Amino acid sequence: MWPFRTVRVLSIDGGGIRGLIPAMVLQNVKERMRRAGRERPLHACFDLIAGTSTGGLIALGLTVPKPESGEPALSIDEIVRMYREEGTRIFPQWKFKLLHTMSHAFQEKYALENLESFLGPVLADMTLQDALSDLLITSFDVERNTPYLFKKRAGRADDENFLMSDVAKATAAAPSYFEPAVITACGSSGNDYCMVDGAVYANNPAMCAYIEARKLYPWAWRYEILSLGTGRPSRHLTRDDLESWGFVDWVSPMRGAPLFGIISAGQTESVDYQLNKLPGVRYYRVNGRFEGERPEMDDASPENIERLAATAGSFISEHDAMLERVSRRL
Repeated sequence: MWPFRTVRVLSIDGGGIRGLIPAMVLQNVKERMRRAGRERPLHACFDLIAGTSTGGLIALGLTVPKPESGEPALSIDEIVRMYREEGTRIFPQWKFKLLHTMSHAFQEKYALENLESFLGPVLADMTLQDALSDLLITSFDVERNTPYLFKKRAGRADDENFLMSDVAKATAAAPSYFEPAVITACGSSGNDYCMVDGAVYANNPAMCAYIEARKLYPWAWRYEILSLGTGRPSRHLTRDDLESWGFVDWVSPMRGAPLFGIISAGQTESVDYQLNKLPGVRYYRVNGRFEGERPEMDDASPENIERLAATAGSFISEHDAMLERVSRRL
């Protein structure tokens, strides 16, 4: 580590199965590097990788090592394949979808074990401190009513350690979709936590990542942040929509829980604005709008997977020059 250098950060938003989009963007970045003759693991391209919810799963997937060799256990191609082919392990499709949506008002929609089955076999017994690069994964501690940031920072023995599989559950336990994740820290501290999805305060974790990068590298010359979104809705609520709404309408799963969508969009757009204005920061944001309705975060149907893949292709084309510039700088 030396002062007055450029620090590179990767930040990945939450969004459930829409995580296929940033995964495919990263796959494209990797391909650009390969064509330029600079192929190396993605975790080695960044000084810090941050993620929320599905973005946290991608961050863990990029940095989990093979126990026997210490090499990356997953490539970005394998992560993309898992979203495309195994998304229904997290979000099983119901034959009677309307009935399932109605039941969502009274209980969690999916079993937490579904999350464990997705990356669990790969994460195995690895801990956060085994990660191949520095990490920042968001979650929220409901019992202490405070945000919690899982951290792996080289040379910082005081960071609380957890099984990677527990971190995956904690960052992705979206309220009403999954029950809270009850986890215990490794080692002598042994603290217990009851965690929910970090998207409740940081669906776009790029600002959290920037602050952590400033703490890790206070004398950096510049901070370059590649921030990957999972898509914005093109449809907006109107006065007519809201005229007769009450509490139930704002949180109804039948309407897609619009209140939570507004909170998430507001936080994401605020972070975009702030990081675009900060001196010494180059903020590369890859995101865009869906045509028509934004897909639900739990729609893992084959039809929606193809729609998400097509959307990822559109985002890549739209940000082609930016992605080329970023890939040449990694």
